[in-house]
Amino acid sequence: MQLFINTTLTRGLALAAVVVALGAGCGDVTGKRDSSSPSASKRSAGAFTVGLNAGPAAGWEARVASQLRPSVVRLDFDISTPTSEIAPAVAALASRGARVQLVASFIGRMPGDADAGRLALWAHTFGPGGTFWRNRRDRRLAVRYIEFGNETNAGYQYDDCGTGCTDYAQRAREYALRLKEGQQAIHSRQGNERVGLLAIADESGNHSWADAMYAAVPDLGRRVAGWVAHPYGPDYKTKLKNAINGVSPHGGGRRPLFVTEFGIATDDGRCLNDNYGWPKCLTYGQAADKLSSAISEMRATYGERLAQVLIFAQLDRKPSGATNDREDYFGAVQIDGQNKGPLTTTVQKLLASNPGR
Repeated sequence: MQLFINTTLTRGLALAAVVVALGAGCGDVTGKRDSSSPSASKRSAGAFTVGLNAGPAAGWEARVASQLRPSVVRLDFDISTPTSEIAPAVAALASRGARVQLVASFIGRMPGDADAGRLALWAHTFGPGGTFWRNRRDRRLAVRYIEFGNETNAGYQYDDCGTGCTDYAQRAREYALRLKEGQQAIHSRQGNERVGLLAIADESGNHSWADAMYAAVPDLGRRVAGWVAHPYGPDYKTKLKNAINGVSPHGGGRRPLFVTEFGIATDDGRCLNDNYGWPKCLTYGQAADKLSSAISEMRATYGERLAQVLIFAQLDRKPSGATNDREDYFGAVQIDGQNKGPLTTTVQKLLASNPGR
């Protein structure tokens, strides 16, 4: 989603998310393994985890929406952010029993030469056994994944240069090369090989993003812990199919699929300007039914291949009735933390279904 960019830019207060942990055996289609295969891709079979995305004020949002109690929270930081600026949010969420999943964003640009080392430091600090967790009793909540970029394949970050643009393939190639550098750094002695790097998949249907990535890095499927998609709208099934089909010819189709953003806007029946193809005037109950059904269908279709569904959003961005902008009303709860009736109840049930809850 365009609003979910980085912590230095103005955006909505929060995101909501659903996270699914995959079973083991998700290597590349050849069944081969090597030193570049992400160890973080090994998980217990059948686990299903529901989490939330948070905005820049993650600790405050967790208090406002305390009834949601997520076990996994997605946080976005610019890739240049030092660990000292990330640590307070990780600590605040860990104190509430939530594991952070980091997004390393680089909006409208590509990472620089020093950014791979910064990713390694993130993993070294916040990953399993990382320095942040020394002398902490909540070390079980260490970071397991870092998402490499947020919607880098989307045109809005690059003057509407999307699929079909002359620079699109070059962007995909450079993205893959920079991801390779990041993965190598994370899996070096300076990083933490127990942290997996997530790569952006191709939802367009023409496979141009995936083809260009693999042209630059043929063994990309061995380097990623999973593929990221943001299939907003009722055509989510087509977008997810496109994401899988794009990487499958290159041997990456058996990596887990991480739906790191997915949501439905609602101001309890009041009509909004848009809703990514969903009806614009959904009640809380109608939105809850569609959200629940969509997640069930994703799980039924992809089973253990599905790794995450991150639902936009944790909190509404504006008070009820303040605007008609869809981006303001994706919250699982209202901006002041008040429940959104059956929608909040549905999200709570999903969160409560997590292993260990």
